[in-house]
This record gives sequence, C-alpha cells and structure tokens, in this order.
Amino acid sequence: MLDALKCCLPLMASKPSNTILKYFTALLGLRQPIVTKSILENLHAVGDSPTVQLKPDMLLDLMCSLGMSVSTERKSGDELASIARLLNIGTRKVYSQNKHIFVVKLPLVFTSLGDILASEFEEARFCAVETFKGLIDNCIDENMVSQGIDQIKARHKGVRSNPTVIEKICAILEGLLDVRCSDVWDKSFLVISLAFDTLGKYTAVFILILCVGIVLLVLSF
Repeated sequence: MLDALKCCLPLMASKPSNTILKYFTALLGLRQPIVTKSILENLHAVGDSPTVQLKPDMLLDLMCSLGMSVSTERKSGDELASIARLLNIGTRKVYSQNKHIFVVKLPLVFTSLGDILASEFEEARFCAVETFKGLIDNCIDENMVSQGIDQIKARHKGVRSNPTVIEKICAILEGLLDVRCSDVWDKSFLVISLAFDTLGKYTAVFILILCVGIVLLVLSF
C-alpha cells in the first residue's frame, strides 16, 4: 500500500495529501524499518515534485521526526543517506513556503546532519555534507546573524536570553570537530569553511558567536 502511494501521492490534491501525511507521522512511531523506508520514499516523491503543495508545518514535523530518529534508532547506511537527502530537498520546500517555522527548527536539522556525518557510512556522510552546504547557502542570512549580534550585545548589558538560532548552529558546527567526528574532520572543516565563506564580513562575528553559543549551551544543561 505504501509503495503504491509514492506513485499516487505526487498526483493528489493538497487536501488528501496532507491527510496522508498525518498517518505517516503515526506510522513512524511504529519504528519498523520497512515502514520507515516506504515513508522515506514517499516523502522523496513529494519533495521532488514541484506541483505538490503540502502543509509546511506537517512536512517539517515529519522530517524532524526522521532526523531525531538518527540518534535514537540504529539505521543502515542507505537509511541515513536517504534521510540526509530528504532533509535537503524537503527543507527547501518548507523554507520556500514558510521561512519562519523552518528557521526555528534549523538547529535540530543541523544536529541530525551532524549525527549522520559521524556515522560509519561513506555515502551517508557525503549526503550529509551536501545537505549542510545547501542549508548554509540558502538559510543562513544577514538577518539571522544580526539577531545573534543583538543578543550578544544585550547580554553584555545584563539582559538574560536563550541562545539564538545562529548561536545554536555555531555550537553544532563546533561539535563537528570533536572526537566522534575525528574520522571525517576533512568534511567537517569543509562545512565550517563554507559557513565562513557564506558569512563573509561577519566571519569574525561568527567566531565570537561560535564561542558564546558553546558556553550558553553548556550552561543550559
């Protein structure tokens, strides 16, 4: 049934497609590899379709559930690679429809990609790097960095606040250089250098936010 849906779902109207997405969320809770594989294939099908209009919050929740499962469930290399590719195409679809809700979840997506990068599977690692590149290029902008700068200035004046999105992202990127990623430090440096290139004149601020973000996340535990 699920296998047949991957051919039908991209052709369906928005309302029935969104109804099916709700059932996908419940099915993921079964934690059955065969079911998860079929859901991934269906999500790839709708993600690749330029005509399917899904509710961005529902699609994002599904992708986040799959992303979080990377650290909680044992997965094959093919599954990890598939999740990394889905986070690439799916997040672009969500971002184009509702930038705000996606940006809030961006640190979670980065964390999931970091877990995939730290895996032992080369194809999955490659897909994680490619998705990192796409997200850094398309989703980290001047406004996000400015918010981080404003928060740092406010804290310097004694205002208490939670880490901003860019601070969380910087801390996650720093985590790509820890021991668990030692086998892929070449890829980690590639991702971090791309972040430097994307920020351009804000590179020095990126380093500052990186350090502050790490401290704040440690203190939040």
